[in-house]
Amino acid sequence: MNENTTHQAAELEALRQEIHALRRDREDRIRCESICNAAMGEALKQNHPDDEINCFLASIGRALDVDRIYIFEDDFAADETSNTYEWCAANVNPEIENLQDIPRNVVTWWYDRFAQGADIHIPDLEAIKDSEPASYSYLAPQGIHALIAKRIVLGESVIGFFGVDNPRLELMSDISMFLDTMSNFISSLIRNRNIFRSHETRYIEELEQKNTELNRALRSANEANAAKTLFLSNMSHDIRTPMNAIVGMTEIASSHIDDKNRVQDCLRKIMIAGRHLLGLINDVLDMAKIESGKMQLQPENISLRETMNTICGITRVQIKEKAQQLDIFISNILCENVLCDPLRLNQVMLNLVSNAIKYTQENGSICLRLWQEPSPKGDAFIRTHIAVSDTGMGMSEDFIRTIFDAFTREDVRRVQKTQGTGLGMAITKNIVDSMGGVIDVQSALGKGSTFHVTLDLRRVEDAEATVQLPAWKILVVDDSEEFCRSTAETLASLGTRPQWCTDGQTALELLEDAHRRGEDFFAVLVDYRMPGMNGIETTKRIHALLGEKTPVEMISAYDWSDVEADVQAAGIAGFVAKPLFRSTLYRELSRFVPDSSNAPSAQPGDEDACLTGRRVLLAEDNDINAEIASVILEELGIETERAADGAIAAEMFSRSAPGYYDVILMDLRMPRMNGFEATAAIRALAREDAAAVPIIAMTADAFAEDMKKCLSAGMNAHMAKPIDIDHLKKTLIRFIGAQP
Repeated sequence: MNENTTHQAAELEALRQEIHALRRDREDRIRCESICNAAMGEALKQNHPDDEINCFLASIGRALDVDRIYIFEDDFAADETSNTYEWCAANVNPEIENLQDIPRNVVTWWYDRFAQGADIHIPDLEAIKDSEPASYSYLAPQGIHALIAKRIVLGESVIGFFGVDNPRLELMSDISMFLDTMSNFISSLIRNRNIFRSHETRYIEELEQKNTELNRALRSANEANAAKTLFLSNMSHDIRTPMNAIVGMTEIASSHIDDKNRVQDCLRKIMIAGRHLLGLINDVLDMAKIESGKMQLQPENISLRETMNTICGITRVQIKEKAQQLDIFISNILCENVLCDPLRLNQVMLNLVSNAIKYTQENGSICLRLWQEPSPKGDAFIRTHIAVSDTGMGMSEDFIRTIFDAFTREDVRRVQKTQGTGLGMAITKNIVDSMGGVIDVQSALGKGSTFHVTLDLRRVEDAEATVQLPAWKILVVDDSEEFCRSTAETLASLGTRPQWCTDGQTALELLEDAHRRGEDFFAVLVDYRMPGMNGIETTKRIHALLGEKTPVEMISAYDWSDVEADVQAAGIAGFVAKPLFRSTLYRELSRFVPDSSNAPSAQPGDEDACLTGRRVLLAEDNDINAEIASVILEELGIETERAADGAIAAEMFSRSAPGYYDVILMDLRMPRMNGFEATAAIRALAREDAAAVPIIAMTADAFAEDMKKCLSAGMNAHMAKPIDIDHLKKTLIRFIGAQP
């Protein structure tokens, strides 16, 4: 065999060896992929990504017959790496707990090689003892004598590494190749785990948020249920209390029917209990309307003067019963007439004043203040402040935080005898909110409370806003300096020249000095109740000093009936109830202007005469209600004819002569034809008075929506049952009092 033949044979053998190696490498890779695929198949049967990775490592570790297989992941923010997953052979101790938060500088050279795309092969750990002491100090205590580690890449970044400890030396190259195949599987598993964790984190956050919301809702529901349970318990007590008074006083009156004084006392107490019971019912019904979102405001032009007078008139009886002092202050009133829901504004003010009276001891003080300022909403609005203060028991800080919640009452001994639903302040807050206003409270135990309401109300043009009086000298006498100052400011705006003092003796000295100088005061406004020399005594001394040529007007927060006898005996020129609005002072003082068209102010009680002889058609199906209304109307001098339902009422009106009935009082819920249908039938009649006759709804449907429905149906006004005699009288006077 020649040399060429020998060379060719050697090349052929080398080629056969290379082909064999490639075939073996290919077979090894196929075998590696087969093992990895089998391991991945087992892993994917798990329910959680962490379990998938642990299962995969266990399958590979057993296949490679190594001591330990692991994954390390980096914390780039902390520049640390930690052992996150680990599988150990049966006779090998786990190290995962000891390999947390390892500074990356311990294995800096590993990451340098990873950055170059290289792996870590350490066939003999002792060989790096001197060159890499930091790595050696971590590895040697774990019983490691050899290892292989490869980088884990996600995207373009190295996020950690995985490897095996103590592989068989003769198989290190094969295991290294196997790990190359395994790296893609590791990256895939970690990527899936990261995606799962991202979704899991969001899910957990959402779940925690929902749990928080559910817990909050559950607490609110439990608190609401507890509050309503307590409310029902309180209501059971608070309803039974006036009912017991009504039933008990009725029985006492029946058993003492011949004792007029005893019967009158019983009837008075029955009236008080009945009104209290009505207040409880109204609160519950109002809260039901508010919670269902059905409460609607019905704004109309109103007078703040009339509103304040109404509130004062209603609460004076309560004030008198508890011998309390009511102070009323108004100041800087820029616009008396505003656009507002009168029913709801009255309700807010009445709730605040009634609560102050209720929770203030006998002989305590209540103060009602009203003032205005320009509104930030513009010139079309006026910012109106209402404040109610008292010297009562006050509230704890804990209760102040919940005072505007429904069904809440401070459950302490000092208020246990005070009846109520715990709804008044919740209703008040909801009404103020619906008006776009703000209400706040300041209180201290044993020192009293102050509630402050702020409303931006639309202005209404007032014809009396620019009226003036002559430049009279007028003296204001009141023991309250605040009242004197505000009244003097109002009088000055009317063009007069006011002076003021705070006691009767000083007033006499000012009047005497002015008389001596020939500069007499034109009139004197003197408060009824003052310490030392009261208003009556002061008036008598003024008359003794000057005669009766100087008019003395009595001013007071008390009702006319409380001071009538004293005032008339003292020769007072007139009586003016506080608060003193600009229009109040003008109307009272302008009657002294020569040739004034203003008639003298009418004394209370004179207005009843204008109702005498009037005729009312009463449409009412309930016999007891009809009897009550008929008796009340007869006591006002009004003739009453009853119709038992709407159809009869329409027929009686159609058969009557034009103008025969002055007014119709119409119930709404009646058989055959209800009040709305009866009103429509009457208005549709072809006669001159059908459209003009006042029709006033008198019904137990008492909400603002019911009032609106009545007005839309062609009625002129709405009155809620039970009948308030004063309200009925004023309503009738408004519609028929001026008729010929």
